[in-house]
Amino acid sequence: ALAPDPSWVKDLRYLPSFWDREDFQLRLIDQVEEAVSPLLERHAPSQVGVMLCLHGCPLESKGYETGVRESEALFYALQKPLIRKYPLITPGWMNHPVPGKWTTPDVDQAAKNLITLGAKAIVFVPIGFVTENHETELDIGYTIDKVKDKVECVHLPTLNDDPSLLRMGAEWIRPLVDELRAG
Repeated sequence: ALAPDPSWVKDLRYLPSFWDREDFQLRLIDQVEEAVSPLLERHAPSQVGVMLCLHGCPLESKGYETGVRESEALFYALQKPLIRKYPLITPGWMNHPVPGKWTTPDVDQAAKNLITLGAKAIVFVPIGFVTENHETELDIGYTIDKVKDKVECVHLPTLNDDPSLLRMGAEWIRPLVDELRAG
């Protein structure tokens, strides 16, 4: 019999995705409300487009999960309370430029759709990520560059530095740490 590899981690806990946690969803909704509030001095609520930006997902996978179901569920959880105030709300998928069928509308098409429907301002909210990366910085930025002459644009940051998210995360992992220490 082989001896166990002492360098291997013997026990660990994985923090599952938290997209479905109500406290996380409420913080994202508050972030949207905070961003839209100053726009309402210049625009009617029905003229403010809210684009909830999600990581793009291939629609055809070979047996693996792409995250599309969870991403759509997060979008709808946020859309439900926000659409009552801001009817121009859409997902904007940050797809990779590779062949295949991907989630739609992508951020470019979603921005065009909002403008066609009468948006005078668009708030880009990266909800599919918690930390900044290429998609949240550059991809949304490229779309803003394409439409900023037509609408006022607000690009929200991800919540990675948000003190309330950090407190929530600490509460989420505390039971896992306690379990690991007790074991």
